[in-house]
Amino acid sequence: MLLYAYAQKLNCWIFTSDIKPNSLTDYFDEYGTTNERMLAYSIKGTYHAEKGDWPASHYAYKMAITSADTTSANCDIHLLSRVYRDFALTLEKRADYDKASEAYEQARKYALMAKDSFALLIKQLYNCFLL
Repeated sequence: MLLYAYAQKLNCWIFTSDIKPNSLTDYFDEYGTTNERMLAYSIKGTYHAEKGDWPASHYAYKMAITSADTTSANCDIHLLSRVYRDFALTLEKRADYDKASEAYEQARKYALMAKDSFALLIKQLYNCFLL
């Protein structure tokens, strides 16, 4: 179910009613790795953002970020970069541009660490449109 929800998220599909983000996070809080927890909370954040529930979305993204164990060699830095990017997009929709800018900077930092040149390019293009 986690991979199915992640595929929907990556392809910008609207989440269907068969995705239960609370059950995902509950399960992976107890049995999952830190990367799985980060992914589950990221999906939950996206789900709530699509529903317009900004406080729940904000909380879920914060939980996703705090779930990441950046000191571990197994930490999915690429995923963490994307979580920060998605969080920034959500903050931007709420017109919280200062916090969105901070989240974009964190996304850039982790994209550099993950050697994700595509994410860096998107960030640069975004900056050009803001000028």
